[in-house]
Amino acid sequence: MFAAPTMERRAPVLHIAADGHTIARRVLVGEPLVPQPRRRHGSSHRWRRVFAGGAVISMLAGAAAAVIYEVRTSTLQSWAFTQWAKVLTFQTVDGPSDRVRFPRHAPYDQR
Repeated sequence: MFAAPTMERRAPVLHIAADGHTIARRVLVGEPLVPQPRRRHGSSHRWRRVFAGGAVISMLAGAAAAVIYEVRTSTLQSWAFTQWAKVLTFQTVDGPSDRVRFPRHAPYDQR
């Protein structure tokens, strides 16, 4: 039904570009086959860098301010413990617990 593909080995054809390099070399190195126009690194590129740097600095400053606020007030910690306390449950049952260890000889901790 289907014919198996044949694997013929052909001699590579080398095309020489205007600058003297072969197309095969350009493909191996990863250079474009058609020369690309050069970009001008003008002021727009510089402003992108300045904007990105400013954004990073402002994010770091915001994170530092949040950490300082948390260290001074413990607002996040109290919120987290409040959320945790909402889901904690307990129950009481009759009789003594087998898990509690009481001191036998004195009020000192003996394990």
